Amino acid sequence: MIISAAISAFFYFNTDLKAAFATFAGLLGITIALQVEAILQGQRAAEAATRQQRLTMNIESIAWLPEVLDESLEAIKKIEAEFGGTMAVDLAKKAFGDCLGQLRDLRRGKFYAPFVDHSLVFTLTERTHNALLATSVEEVDLSWWQSTAGQTYWRLHEDALRRGVQVQRIFIYQTWTDDHATLARRQHAGGVRTLRVNRENLPPDLRVDMIMWDGLCGYESRVNSSGEAITNNYTFAERDLTRMLDRFRMIESCAEQWPRTT
Repeated sequence: MIISAAISAFFYFNTDLKAAFATFAGLLGITIALQVEAILQGQRAAEAATRQQRLTMNIESIAWLPEVLDESLEAIKKIEAEFGGTMAVDLAKKAFGDCLGQLRDLRRGKFYAPFVDHSLVFTLTERTHNALLATSVEEVDLSWWQSTAGQTYWRLHEDALRRGVQVQRIFIYQTWTDDHATLARRQHAGGVRTLRVNRENLPPDLRVDMIMWDGLCGYESRVNSSGEAITNNYTFAERDLTRMLDRFRMIESCAEQWPRTT
């Protein structure tokens, strides 16, 4: 207002039209620029408010998330406050980065765990209601069945069989030994439908150690160049499960029942 009054007084006494038009054009440009900036600021504020509202709605739509997120943020604030400038802050960032990586994998229906971590295998077996289909590759888990983890897994099989779950296992072997026969007979006696197939009768892509629970989750072990299992690869994706079931049926078509029935 002061500038406007000053300019009005100036041109009242100075009738230079060129200077007046030039000044008017300059002021008009400034006014337009200020109006555009005001509009952009309003849009940014509206977008920020909308984003906050969307985030709040997304968080609140998942029953268990608000409590976990609140606790996570409190933990990070405490780490920043008490251990700022130390490796603890870097470890906190890494923990969140690892979590984000796992969530991105799960968004595709994938989950990976070290081979020594069998907790998810146990949990999925406990929750099986209808069918468990599996292969057992000699170099991956023949000796594993005698371990503490393998014995726990078998007890969970026995519980599942008592619940009426249909369990089928195909043993993929190189040389059929007494250890194979003892293991197969034990599982067959417990109610498992057991089969066997020599690995030489299978193409390389079918020599896989796999499990499928109710057609809802699948597992395949990943091995290194020496044949040692290094990771447990899980999938919940429908197309992966369909592919796994097709592979299992192909292995089954090449296998024979063991022990042989008369």
